[in-house]
Amino acid sequence: MLKRLVSLLCVLNLSVGMAFAATSERVTTFDDATGVTVNACLVAPDGEELPCEIISCETVAIPSGDVVACALDGVTSYKTTIKYKTGTNTINITGIDAVGVMTMTWDDVLGLKNVLKSVNGYFEVTTGTYVSSSGILYWGSSDYLIPSEAPHSRSIGQAFDEELNYTSVNNEFGTLWAYARCKVRSAEVSKDYFLDVEVCPTIFD
Repeated sequence: MLKRLVSLLCVLNLSVGMAFAATSERVTTFDDATGVTVNACLVAPDGEELPCEIISCETVAIPSGDVVACALDGVTSYKTTIKYKTGTNTINITGIDAVGVMTMTWDDVLGLKNVLKSVNGYFEVTTGTYVSSSGILYWGSSDYLIPSEAPHSRSIGQAFDEELNYTSVNNEFGTLWAYARCKVRSAEVSKDYFLDVEVCPTIFD
């Protein structure tokens, strides 16, 4: 089994089953069973990242829902679902109260040609305004710290369901990565923020 833990920035205020947290500016959780890294934050116009609270994060094998060894054909399908929201401190600073959900489905194959099958989810804004036509989905074979540097992207709606069937071109780890974002306008401070979420499996069979 190839193992790689992607080192991303973290914060302490994380409480998720099968996960742990470290100290820094971004929320990161590692799923112990499948090695999935997730991150969610609200990004200010000046680039400052305000961490979101992760409500839940779960990775399950398909179809049994159990994390199991690779099937006889060498492929095990997984999906990771993360639900997140702006925290109290972020709401106080920005006046934005929002929730997001993203599910990433992928095939873990024997070898490096892992396949990102699909990404779906939604952005829900309670306080503030979802900026129409602002949603973007990025994906590729690395955990891009600047999402716009990813080799693939497409526009998405406030609710989205995208079939990708993308095969990793990472010849060392077979990494897969997806990042969804939208703009949310704060009436309180008259600024547009990005609501971001990413999922990156980091350990494969």
